[in-house]
Order: sequence, then C-alpha cells, then structure tokens
Amino acid sequence: MDNELLNKFTYQLYSMKKFFLDMDLGKKASRSEFVMLDFIRIFGENGKVTTSLLSEHLGITKPAVSQMINILENKHYVKREIDKDDKRVYCLALTDLGMDLLRQEGEQYMHIMNKLFDRLGKENTEKLIEIMDLSFSCLRELKENNEI
Repeated sequence: MDNELLNKFTYQLYSMKKFFLDMDLGKKASRSEFVMLDFIRIFGENGKVTTSLLSEHLGITKPAVSQMINILENKHYVKREIDKDDKRVYCLALTDLGMDLLRQEGEQYMHIMNKLFDRLGKENTEKLIEIMDLSFSCLRELKENNEI
C-alpha cells in the first residue's frame, strides 16, 4: 500500500476515535468504564457475564477486568452475583444506575449517528458498513492465519 493512503487512513481512524473520546458525557465514568459497561450489557442480553468472558472478548487480563469491575461496583454501576449453576463463579450484571448511564450515553450516540447517517445518505451509509465489515473480516482472517 502506498504511504499516502496509509497516512490518510490512519489519520481518519484516529480522528474518529478522538472525536468520540473527546465527547463530554458528564464525566460520570471514564471511556474505558463505558466500554466495560456496554460489554456487560451486550453479553448480559445473551447469557451469563463473567470476568473470563470479558477478558477474552476485550483482550485484557483477568486482573485488569477485576480491577475495572471493582471500580464500577464502587460506583454502583454493576453488581456481582454468585452463579446459580456454579457457586465458584460470579456473574456480573448492570444495576439500574449503570443502565441509566448507558441509556444516557446511548441517546447521545444515537443522536450523533442519526445526524451522520442523514448527511451520508442511505446508500453511502450502507457502503461504509460494508467496507467496515470487509475490513474487519480481513483483519480477523490475517490474525487467525498468524499473518499479523
């Protein structure tokens, strides 16, 4: 790939990331705390959420997940519950306060994304999603084949 394209691509990725990181969400939680809360919400809809599951999907160590969960628990955003099937395992769940926080962020995010998609139009939005899907599929395949 030529360097100019690589530089443009990298610049756009970092600009988008910075845009969302710089958004003021009331500073009730850090960006990484929001990410953890959102993963707990998503995985909680489909089954049990454990530190092992979060560690695996977020690509961070179990101690790092536990440390973040302790912070979120102290802020009353999550609670730990003993697994009914395996008393050695703790399952994580969002509290009402945690759900409210995500709902507020979600409303702001949806507002921004709707404005963006309105500007892009349906066809360009679909193209963008298709290219993002293709890009992520390629990256996963490269990683699975130990090429990166």
